[in-house]
Order: sequence, then structure tokens, then C-alpha cells
Amino acid sequence: MACDYILAELQRYKDAGYTAFTIDEFYPIVESARKHFKSVSNQALDIGSAVHEAIKHYFKTGQEPQAPSDEVLAGFLAFLEWKDQHKLKVLKSEHTVYDSQGLYAGTLDLLCVLDGKVYVIDFKTTKRPQNNKPYEEWAYQLAAYAKCAGQPVEGIGIVRLDKETGEPDWYDLTDQRDKAYEIFMKLLELWYLRHPDYPK
Repeated sequence: MACDYILAELQRYKDAGYTAFTIDEFYPIVESARKHFKSVSNQALDIGSAVHEAIKHYFKTGQEPQAPSDEVLAGFLAFLEWKDQHKLKVLKSEHTVYDSQGLYAGTLDLLCVLDGKVYVIDFKTTKRPQNNKPYEEWAYQLAAYAKCAGQPVEGIGIVRLDKETGEPDWYDLTDQRDKAYEIFMKLLELWYLRHPDYPK
């Protein structure tokens, strides 16, 4: 992100007629690039939250929401395309779940019957992973949610909603579920070891 920011700034200066920089002129660009990722990250979080809200509104009302930006609209249209590719029955949306021992809690995006099987599904608006291979960490969260969904869960999966192209990617992570849950619990144990004063 820092490199992209610097290249964009250099192009802007070039377009304005600059052909050379002094170190004093270039230094502020580099300093701004150092912090640029924060604004990009915050913007991405805002878009992701808005896409989630749009989907939540659709599940609640059956109506397409008014999208606040092109990126949010693209993400929502990707969701509609994915939905149309499957037989979907919503059981719970944006539902808070708790571990029976009180060790963790979270809000699952979707508990549904997908093509005849009960799934816990999470929506992502991140960029497509390299080689389109899902991140291992995605399964950790879903496996943990599936354990405390309140009913038997047969599968877990990620729907990546592309906020640029409006196209979905479906990642069925069911075959990673058992190992992912084991890893999640080990990470949770480590977290509590590092935070001994945190109430359980």
C-alpha cells in the first residue's frame, strides 16, 4: 500500500509538470505513505460493514437496500449472484453465539440450509487470496461458530463478495473444520495464558 501510494503521488506530480524532486520535497510523500495503510484499512472496514448491513436488510425485508457507494453495491450484487446459484433457506442472520463454557463468543453472518445441508457462512469483502486459495484462518472462526450454533451444523464456508467486479467466490471449508477447531482452541488457550487476569 505504501508503494502504491508513492507511485500514485509521483504520477500526480508528473501530471502537474514535475520532472525532478529534492529530498526535502520527497520526504513528506514517504512519511504520508507510512501511514496510508490505516486510511485504506478503515475504508475497507467501512465498505465491509456496509455490505453486511445491506445483506442483513435484504434478509429482514426481502428488498434490495439503497447502496451508499459503488463498492457496496458491487458487494451486494455479488451476494445476490451467489444466492441465485444455490438453494438457500436462512435460519439465522447476524446471530450472536456463545461457547457453553463462556470461553468465547461472536456473531455469525449466516446460519442456513444451503443446497440441503446446514451451513455456517461468513461473508468477506477482502481482496481475492493469492492463487484463489482460501486463508487458513478463515476456517478457525467458522469452526468455532459451528460448535455453538445451537443446532447440528454440516458445513462451513466463506462467500467472498468482490467490491470491484460484483462477482462472488465460494469457498467450502467443511473438510478443514475439525483441524481448524482444534487450532482455534489452542490459540484461545494461548490467549488466556497471555491474559491471566481476563475474566472467563
